[in-house]
Amino acid sequence: MDLIIRYDPEADVLAVKLGEGAVADEELLDNDAVVGYDREGRVVYVEVLDASKKGLASALARARALPRLSLRMLLERLEEVHGVELPESIVDALVDWEQDLLFVRFKEPSGPEVGEPLPTRAPAILFTDERTGEVTALEVIGLSELLKELERPRAEPLSNRELVATIMYLAGGRVRGSTRLQKTVFLVQRKLGLGSLSFEPWRYGPWSRELEELLRELEERGLLKVRAETPDLASEFFRESPSRVYEASRELIEEGERAYARLAKAEPLKALQLKRLVAAALAAPLSYLVAYVYVKYPEMTPEKLHTR
Repeated sequence: MDLIIRYDPEADVLAVKLGEGAVADEELLDNDAVVGYDREGRVVYVEVLDASKKGLASALARARALPRLSLRMLLERLEEVHGVELPESIVDALVDWEQDLLFVRFKEPSGPEVGEPLPTRAPAILFTDERTGEVTALEVIGLSELLKELERPRAEPLSNRELVATIMYLAGGRVRGSTRLQKTVFLVQRKLGLGSLSFEPWRYGPWSRELEELLRELEERGLLKVRAETPDLASEFFRESPSRVYEASRELIEEGERAYARLAKAEPLKALQLKRLVAAALAAPLSYLVAYVYVKYPEMTPEKLHTR
């Protein structure tokens, strides 16, 4: 279902299109609003006559700035800019220009919902079903601010090499354990939309052959040193014996610092989210980190393991 808002200044009509169905019937309400219905009695569109005379100035200003903007396009742009994954289907949606609110219901929850803030400038909450982990709704408080944010040009995308360099820079130049590094890169890519590495289910969660090849290439170029270290209990449990320790060269750290500075200038909130995510992934006990990935991304559990 698409939500399209248009304003005709000559006719002074504000139109909201709610669906693609053909109009079978129309009704003129007492407040000079026309409602169009399809054959099933569902509302297809609403038109407000003499819109500028009804105190809709702020709504009209926003409508002029959003010609032919559909809800689906807005959600796709949100996915693109902030790396979130939103369901295709929409059960219901509400846009309140006067309150500057947007609420989208993707799916009815089976029980309690859990809200998680998105890395947007305007307050935005993504709700998930507490039991299933499925995305159920999106609420935006300050829709006009979000629209301005999404109109801004994005930072130049980080290459996969720059992503690894940035993580090594934020990690202080050293990461212990291939399992931890793989999970950290995976979370950064999934949560923030940075990087374009392919991951697949493997032992202890997502694994990327491309990442392994990139790390090997950096090692061959002398930008990354990989050495063995006596494993701790967690590393032994995850079959890292001996445990691999990744140490970045000064050149690689400086490359990561430049890439992070570029991201921070264009998208400061995302840069902050990246810094916090890397710090949390490196500080968490390895068993907790893997368990979190299992719960958050069940499609990457060993049960989904593909034979390579």
